Amino acid sequence: MSSAENKKRIFFPNLDGLRFFCFFFVFMVHSFVSERAEINNNPVHFFLKKFLFAGGHLGVNMFFVLSGFLITYLLVKEKEFSGSISIKNFYVRRILRIWPLYFFCVFFGFVLFPYFKTLFGQVSTETANPLYYFIFASNFDLIRTGGADSSMLNILWSVSIEEQFYLFWPLVVLLVPAKRLWIVLIAVIFLSNIYRILYYQNIGTEVHTFSAANDLAIGCLMACIALQKNKIQNALLSLKLSGYLIAHLFFIILFILFHQVDLGVFDFLKRVVFAISFAIVIFLQCFSAIQIWALGKFKWISNLGEYTYGLYCLHMIAILIVTTLLHKFLPNYSVTIMFLFIFPVTLILSIAFAKISFKYFESYFLKLKNKFSIITK
Repeated sequence: MSSAENKKRIFFPNLDGLRFFCFFFVFMVHSFVSERAEINNNPVHFFLKKFLFAGGHLGVNMFFVLSGFLITYLLVKEKEFSGSISIKNFYVRRILRIWPLYFFCVFFGFVLFPYFKTLFGQVSTETANPLYYFIFASNFDLIRTGGADSSMLNILWSVSIEEQFYLFWPLVVLLVPAKRLWIVLIAVIFLSNIYRILYYQNIGTEVHTFSAANDLAIGCLMACIALQKNKIQNALLSLKLSGYLIAHLFFIILFILFHQVDLGVFDFLKRVVFAISFAIVIFLQCFSAIQIWALGKFKWISNLGEYTYGLYCLHMIAILIVTTLLHKFLPNYSVTIMFLFIFPVTLILSIAFAKISFKYFESYFLKLKNKFSIITK
């Protein structure tokens, strides 16, 4: 363990804001869900669900890019600072950050959800296999079953991929010189997209580890660009205000139009361009001297970004509570009720759950986690 005075501090004040937007995009996909034709055909509902936030699931891909960037940056800095990387401490930090809330969600999905479903007079039809979740392979269980009965379990596939990434990547960073990491990453990106080409018609492709490797590797590659002086770094740092704004707007346009174009077997190109675009936004938010759209200035967004892990893991509970009560007591709710009541109440409840979880549950493990850190954030 490292004493506090021997630790190096690295902090990117704008990343919490980006994390919140990653969550919010996912939240918008899971919100406003209805089986009623009069709601689905409503112009405002259609605009939100089928156009503006049709690509909301890309928030998960953004999480992958962001995770790849930050983990690689911190690992390389630790290697520079201390001369090596403590693999044991890295794993301990990840366990203390990820496992407590993750296994609560697993417990909720397999134990509490069936209980409450029975309580409301419904029958549990769970087909998910707990073993996959205990070994962080739930993305493969999702491919196997097509989806768990518990919505809580269905969102944990991305956490499993993150854990799979954490299992091997620190070893690669330890063994491969920082100046040569880009070779490994280009190979990963290439192979990941070969996989996507071969299985582009398979609905399980999106949640497969080989598919997500593209986003993680592009985030890692951007960290390498940020850590070593090179032409790409110089070009990004020398962007004027117009270039800075164009880079952000290009990302927003890609997000909105992502599902409006189908490239068939070449659809993987959209994912690559989108991940690169977001990686550039991450770089500019972290290192650009231009701060006009710096998310750290928006304190409420950044503050919510601190609870992103809880928001992502627990928002399905909030949605489940609100929709269950509505179907029971107000089954014929209107689209106005959906926009003015269901959406804000669900979001507020999600934030409340995340804050409670962070303060009274996660924080105890986070205090322990910091004892195993060479680089603090």
